[in-house]
Amino acid sequence: MLLVIICLVFVGCLLIVCPLLAGRLLIRWVEQKIADEKAELSTQLRAFVESPSEDTPSPLALMADQFALLFAGRLWQHMEARLRGSNSQTTASLNKEEEAVLAASNPGMALLGAFLPKKIKKMLEKNPMMVGALSNMMGAAPPGGGDHGSAGNVARKNRD
Repeated sequence: MLLVIICLVFVGCLLIVCPLLAGRLLIRWVEQKIADEKAELSTQLRAFVESPSEDTPSPLALMADQFALLFAGRLWQHMEARLRGSNSQTTASLNKEEEAVLAASNPGMALLGAFLPKKIKKMLEKNPMMVGALSNMMGAAPPGGGDHGSAGNVARKNRD
């Protein structure tokens, strides 16, 4: 019976000591893994920051240089767009003045211009003869003081 009690005490001690020992071993293993990972991270970080040789820049310097170039390019694009935006506002105000003059001289053309798509408006602005032809089709005098070609036709009709 004494042997059974000693065996039970021994097994009880093992049941208590084994988990404590396993916990302690697990803690040591985790601490060792953390130390290894820190050392590896430190090595990789140092390799990223430091230059491999005197002639070649570090990867961090290369990345900073690329970032600076990208940032400068985007800044230039933004400034250029801003400056062009102010030019487009000036152009838009000039176009509105031209439309006001056209409306005063020929209300039919101004009304038609309000319904034309922008593409056709731009085409008419580039080619003023088209505006004159369109104005003749509507039966009004074209902007700019009249069509000299039709004046000759009127004179020819009066002669006949």
